[in-house]
Amino acid sequence: MKKCMMFPMMVIFFGTILYAQNGFYYYKYKDKKPLEKIDQTLIIKFQKSQPTALAKQTLQTFNLIDRQSVKEIGAHLYRANRLSGKTFAELRSELLKLNSIESVQPLFKTEEERSELYLNGEICLQFLNGTTQREISAILQRYGLEVIRAIKVEPYYLVKPQKGVDALAVANQLAMESSVLFSHPNFYTNALVPFYIPQDRYFNRQFNFYNTGQGTRRGTSTPGADIKMTSAW
Repeated sequence: MKKCMMFPMMVIFFGTILYAQNGFYYYKYKDKKPLEKIDQTLIIKFQKSQPTALAKQTLQTFNLIDRQSVKEIGAHLYRANRLSGKTFAELRSELLKLNSIESVQPLFKTEEERSELYLNGEICLQFLNGTTQREISAILQRYGLEVIRAIKVEPYYLVKPQKGVDALAVANQLAMESSVLFSHPNFYTNALVPFYIPQDRYFNRQFNFYNTGQGTRRGTSTPGADIKMTSAW
């Protein structure tokens, strides 16, 4: 039993060394995407059984967290700024002692798009076609991963490491496995979605597609009251 637990921890240890040498990054397929770590802001994932009101209350009453900064950003996921007095690592350790909290991550920003990434402690993992179930199970066990959802035809897995283990480090290590197509942390983002406006001279009449408050036969329309078609094109 001890031997089985030591190997996943060795993987995380070497992942930490890799970070120290090359900084923070994640893999978009096989492309390494640099990340900027902002540990002043914490991204906290609660268990699904935790009610929203109670989760917010937990963070707002926790010492060394700016209660005004607590904000829900996804399913059971919150962001909050830490006050001075403790390092990110110290505060993370304190928060993870709570049974209701699954993961605590720093805020990351992509260097290219300057988008914020809110990691939720999960990993999106897809194996190459032809990888056997035995090989997949061996990798999942080696890294100590729990399967949240699986589409075995792909074969695609949504997994999470043990509580307290760095999901970003594990995802990057998994991406180096020869049988893995891609592996990256699951996250929410605030990336701006580009939009396209057709060069159709009658497009301004399509207020249901893109409403800027233009006039209609019945009067003036309401800006923003549309189906956001320009973001879909």
